[in-house]
Amino acid sequence: MPTEEVTTRRNGALRAGHGDGLRAGQGDDLWTGAATHIWQGQVADQLGPEDLALLSREERARYEQLRPAAGAHYAGIHAGLRRLLAEYLDVAPADIRIGPARCPGCGAHDHGPPHILWPHTELVFSLSRSGPHWLVGVTLGPRRIGVDIETVRNIVVEEVAPAAFSPAELAVLYGESDVSARTAMFYRAWTRKEAVVKASGVGIVAGLRNVEVLGTASGPTRVHHQAHPESPAEWCVQDLFPESESSRNRWFAAVAQDIENMSRICFRAR
Repeated sequence: MPTEEVTTRRNGALRAGHGDGLRAGQGDDLWTGAATHIWQGQVADQLGPEDLALLSREERARYEQLRPAAGAHYAGIHAGLRRLLAEYLDVAPADIRIGPARCPGCGAHDHGPPHILWPHTELVFSLSRSGPHWLVGVTLGPRRIGVDIETVRNIVVEEVAPAAFSPAELAVLYGESDVSARTAMFYRAWTRKEAVVKASGVGIVAGLRNVEVLGTASGPTRVHHQAHPESPAEWCVQDLFPESESSRNRWFAAVAQDIENMSRICFRAR
């Protein structure tokens, strides 16, 4: 799956204003179905009142439940998501209604993947956040997309991996003797797994051990995973940044698409 590098600033905060022409002009590759846009960056540790003003009642309630730093990250990222989607939809950020879509696994409407309820649009998105870091994938339905970003934390890989890795993957992981390389392998696999289950619409309830991504090439990888009868069975998942860059920045990221309905991956800048 080709990746087109069209951004010059991947680490900017998701706080830009309006008028960047994502509905037309520079966003034409998405609206014609030729591309999927990926945005990545970092928000500040302090929340501005202009961010809080954009949130829905549900988002504000969630913000108030979190500790100050986590709440500022959550609110800043969700306000930024609204600004970004507003660029595509040509509406005010605060007016966008986001809620769960129907769960493709059980049919319930209270815990499906995030979905734009208003305005009516074919646009679909996937959001991932880890601390102040965010990753957003935007594309057109019925294409399916899932993204995941994880910051490196102080964990014992050998204690966490058995819950998410298959026996075959554990053998590959534990076969790496270098601790730093093993940690990088763990996070690369974890983000790939999360991206796939998010693209399926079910999330980690599908079980990460069932999504085998290790023992494969480092480039775009074909993964078999059918979370439910309505879900595609084959996915293409790829790391978004070279391992050396991810290890240096201490975060890893991946994107997954339905292999039968893929598009070019493009990083976008504002």
